[in-house]
This record gives sequence, structure tokens and C-alpha cells, in this order.
Amino acid sequence: MTSGVYLEPGQEPSTDGRCWMLIEADLGGLFYGTGAGLDPTGAEVLYISLPEDDVCLESALAAALDWSERHQVDTIQVQKTPSGSVRKQPIETFAAISIP
Repeated sequence: MTSGVYLEPGQEPSTDGRCWMLIEADLGGLFYGTGAGLDPTGAEVLYISLPEDDVCLESALAAALDWSERHQVDTIQVQKTPSGSVRKQPIETFAAISIP
């Protein structure tokens, strides 16, 4: 059975095992899933969410849960706070700076 855990803002996910799943929010309000698991033969497989599953957290979780349960992933980690929540200045701002 797969469980879920919400990460604190800025907390790094644990992705160093063979089987893991991470859902991350972005600044545009989407939720992207990535992960790794094992297929029935024991071969390593990767997960990248589909665009139709990225539209909300509920869809992202449902797709990730379905995949995780079939690929030996015990825990889905969810980062609801986008990394880089503080917007950086656009690169055009620095176009006038000359580099010696």
C-alpha cells in the first residue's frame, strides 16, 4: 500500500532509493510528477506525469498513486510550495550590463 507525505516548504525530497515518487507544484499552479520504480520483472522504470494529470493536485495524486502501487513505490512525496517561489528578475533586466 502506498502512502503520502507532504514536504515542508524548502524541504528536500528523498529520491536516493530505487523506488520513489515526487509531485511538485510550479509557479503556474500545475503539479508535476516524477519517480522511479520497478516493473514486475524487477527492471527499473521511470515515471513522468502526463499533461492532463498536471492540472491539479488531485489529478496528479491519482495518477501517481496508480503508478506507484504497480511499481513498488511505498511513499508519494508532495511539495505543494513551488521551489523558487520568489520570482527572479527576468534576464532582459541584465541585458545592458557589459562583462569585461
